[in-house]
Amino acid sequence: MSQNPYETPRYEASLSSLTYYQPLSTKLSLNEYRRISKNFIELVIGLCLKTLRIRLPMSFAFADTRHFQRIAPQDLSVRARECIKPVADQALALNLKYAFSYWLPTVGTIEGAAATFFSEDGRSVLLIVYARTWTQVVVDEKVVFAFMSRLTDGTALVTTGSKGDLDSPPHILGEIHAGKPMPEVQERHLARLNSSSSSVVTVYDANQLEEMLREYEKENFAFNVERGVYVPVSDGELVRLQRLAVATPDVPKPKAKQRYQGIEMFCWIGLAVSLFMFSRNQPANAAQAVFRAGTLLAAVGGIAIIWLIRGVTWLQSKGE
Repeated sequence: MSQNPYETPRYEASLSSLTYYQPLSTKLSLNEYRRISKNFIELVIGLCLKTLRIRLPMSFAFADTRHFQRIAPQDLSVRARECIKPVADQALALNLKYAFSYWLPTVGTIEGAAATFFSEDGRSVLLIVYARTWTQVVVDEKVVFAFMSRLTDGTALVTTGSKGDLDSPPHILGEIHAGKPMPEVQERHLARLNSSSSSVVTVYDANQLEEMLREYEKENFAFNVERGVYVPVSDGELVRLQRLAVATPDVPKPKAKQRYQGIEMFCWIGLAVSLFMFSRNQPANAAQAVFRAGTLLAAVGGIAIIWLIRGVTWLQSKGE
């Protein structure tokens, strides 16, 4: 089996014996939707789907964190190295020492890696996480970083320079400083450590760090499984994800096309919501009737305009 975690996944026996998980979007909280949404339209679409209890389809799955695997930098994809390098350079400029990189076994359209560093005094750990997911419509790519320290009272302090995504267990005390440069985030993390009444569990080598990170990842994973956000996928779903990975083109569709498809999805959701409101009962007053009719007309009009644009674009391409 290849050691490159960024190759198109192969559904081999050694992988099929693992239990894979996917996020269940209907279980996400409002704050989690707000953090993971890239714009207002995505947030509204997500909340509408959550209200209607419609699960967002996923193009990937990942194994339990017990299968945490170290990976060498040369095993990463060229794109992953290009994205991680400038952030890693910032870490080295702060006199942080590189320890190792790791990732989980995955299937579907996803690649990623987490690079780890620790400070000279052993009091803090830096995680730089690169993740890229894609479909035939859109590519989502991000690099985030966070400082983490484990305290002797069992809690962990995490200070991140990104918006974050999913909630953490109560004993993992996170603080978000989205968009702040790494030196400022590190300074704030050190201030939090200095003001803590509990002492820090120091880390001086890669093996100690791996043990700490395994426990940290295990706690986060168990928390999300317990609250129903991570759910196991069936063998049939694993096969679907494998086929999806093989069928996905290397080059994503143009951003204009992605934007139109996002607006179209929003219009279809608006249409479904308006029809649902009409089917429940009669409007209580004129304002409610106008709102329902306006939602319906806006959704239908939006879909019609997008289809018209597609038709014109298709005719132009046929004439070339």
